[in-house]
Amino acid sequence: MVVARRYHFHPSGLIYVITTGVLVLGAINGQNNLLFWCFGAAVAGLILSGFISGSALMGLRAERLPLSVGEVGSPLTIRYRLTNRNRLMGIFAVVVEEMESAKFGRLRSTWRRLMPPPRARAVYLPPRGTLTLETSVLPARRGVAHLGPFRCWSVFPLGLFKKSVVFHQPAGVAIRPRPAHVHAPIAQGDARQDEDGARPRHARVGGDEFFALRDYTSGDASRLIAWRSSARLGRMVVREMAIRPSKRVWVVVGPPIQPGEAMEQVVSVAAGVARKALEEGMEVGLASPDGGVLEPTRTSLRHLARLQDVLTYFDPQSRSLPGSARVKPGDDVLIVTQRDMPTPAWADGSPRVHADDPAQVEPPLPVPGFEPATSRWHDRARARLKRLLWPRKAGVR
Repeated sequence: MVVARRYHFHPSGLIYVITTGVLVLGAINGQNNLLFWCFGAAVAGLILSGFISGSALMGLRAERLPLSVGEVGSPLTIRYRLTNRNRLMGIFAVVVEEMESAKFGRLRSTWRRLMPPPRARAVYLPPRGTLTLETSVLPARRGVAHLGPFRCWSVFPLGLFKKSVVFHQPAGVAIRPRPAHVHAPIAQGDARQDEDGARPRHARVGGDEFFALRDYTSGDASRLIAWRSSARLGRMVVREMAIRPSKRVWVVVGPPIQPGEAMEQVVSVAAGVARKALEEGMEVGLASPDGGVLEPTRTSLRHLARLQDVLTYFDPQSRSLPGSARVKPGDDVLIVTQRDMPTPAWADGSPRVHADDPAQVEPPLPVPGFEPATSRWHDRARARLKRLLWPRKAGVR
């Protein structure tokens, strides 16, 4: 949806306009024909620059294609589809960029605190043509990046004026935390487990290890009959098998940490611990600092994506809902926290992984080219000036 079209002054255009004014003053005062010719050429350049690209952008339509899930430190691809509705005029040197806000702050986005500014460029869009652009950015923080207004602009042909068309298309993309490289060992289990860290579990069919003998009952498969034991005992007996499940471990993110870089590091280490445990064949689940289950235990490596999705929205300050599932006593618990944080009372004695200990965790590298969004003084002054000169029609007294 098109929400705005406008011209922008920038340094080169301002210098050109000042020079044109000097030419007309000199031509009038000196009555010099050459200066009049130069002034006419300068005015023709202004008209040509405004007409060619300005009228061409009037027929431009753009949309942002559906977004995929991103991950901190991994390229996130954003695609745009541009359509030129003009019959005769092509569009040259178009730049597409995301905006933090538009319409004097009424349309806002939140992507700036999570990733660098996305920007794509198109050299030429023919009349009645369609072009798909794509750009890649490296997200620097987890969360949900809300994208709203984006702008298509051009300074073609002479670079004197910047013409832009603003489109608004709300969309959101989840940025998953990046799993950190963890060197610390995973929990080793309790005395009820065998030397491999797993408890055998009875299975009537499909087991891979002998469990026990029992009397034959109607419906048992003939391949399970223990013929030698049946002959020795004088009655029909069958073999019961057992399966050896993966070891179960709960990853606890906490205790509560104030939002900031420390919390982001703890969440990244929690994702790394989950990945390492899944690679070792364990059943991994996610729990909150108060013992509530955030994600049940599973063994598949695809489970890591679900754990990352939960960590994307994780807030250590939140509490589990009353009546929700909780970690059972006796289950293995691995707490991911910082060295100066206490252990929750319900998990006292459980092993810990310190996110700020280089011996246990490899510190994640910062994402290059990203600066957190800050409110600069000239941006605030410009916004206040716009509100003063062009106030909102609704609610202004």
